[in-house]
Amino acid sequence: MGDHENSGQTLDKGKHTAMTFRFSRFLTTLVVTLVLGLVLVAGLRSFGFIEPFSFFDTPDETGELVAEATRSLQAVRERQPGERRPASYDMVLAPLDKLLTQTRTLIESEEFDPVADYEKVRSLALPVIDIATQADAQARQETGFLTKEYRFNAQKGEAIQYLASTTWERINRRIPQSTGFFTESPSYPPAEMNALRQLLDEGIAAAPDNPHLYYIRGVLNRAEGLFGPASRDLERAVEIDKNFVAAWNTLGLVRINLREFASAEEALERARSLALIQAQQVDATPGAEYAAIVYNLASFHENLAAYYTRENRMTPTVESQTLMARHTTSARDYLEEFLRIEPADSPDARAAAAKLQTLGR
Repeated sequence: MGDHENSGQTLDKGKHTAMTFRFSRFLTTLVVTLVLGLVLVAGLRSFGFIEPFSFFDTPDETGELVAEATRSLQAVRERQPGERRPASYDMVLAPLDKLLTQTRTLIESEEFDPVADYEKVRSLALPVIDIATQADAQARQETGFLTKEYRFNAQKGEAIQYLASTTWERINRRIPQSTGFFTESPSYPPAEMNALRQLLDEGIAAAPDNPHLYYIRGVLNRAEGLFGPASRDLERAVEIDKNFVAAWNTLGLVRINLREFASAEEALERARSLALIQAQQVDATPGAEYAAIVYNLASFHENLAAYYTRENRMTPTVESQTLMARHTTSARDYLEEFLRIEPADSPDARAAAAKLQTLGR
């Protein structure tokens, strides 16, 4: 009897051991498969075969809002004189405003990725552009259309602003990053750049008082070396919005390219001052935008100090000595300010520290 019990226990232990071994082997195989899958996906992404997936999502009311705006526009077209409650353009405007709010919420989210979420932005912005264009064309046929025309054009301009901004960011994210000062300028895809220009031209025609459209086109022109047109676009942007920090900063850089050094310094100083004021208004520490402006000012003065140093060596004059001393001092001051607000381990901080050492402080 005892032998039978022992043999039974031995068999049970053997079965348990076998099951444990099979389960362990299954887990090992599963883990290895998952790891290999992740490695494969990472490899495909790094070579550009697949685009990154975005986990960000918004409540997808797009289809319903587009349908509502389309029905309302059709009702406006078909309304008859004397109707007790005639369809109104406000019924078209309301869903388009909701689509624009969704677009803005998506773009301002921390999880937003201009590559992964590009089609989502298109699906929100394109219906606004299309329906607003149709509504504007309809309103033009009616008496007293000016107010509605302005509203629809403003919506269209805002939708184009969001789409153009995302398109430009997407183009930049898909271009290999520069690894140093002496690398060639990035080569932008001509077809996409032309399409983006046409989009911006359409937006500016519809909403000539939208400063962001001029700013994006100014950035685009600067990227392609068209500094004259870039300057005119950016000047228009800051004319419309005098507190547009990014436009002032980019205008300063464009004026450097045009060798308009006095007005370049003025624009960069304006950007720095505005960025500081805006941070103080919300009781916040100046962020990355402010740091970038300070770094641009430091580089501006450093380059002019080097220029006047060379000039002073070749043909010493009181003026060149004075300018050399002024720009050297300003370059030091801005580099020191930049190092106070930039993380010490960043590449820009190390570059700034090296420049400061070269300038003698």
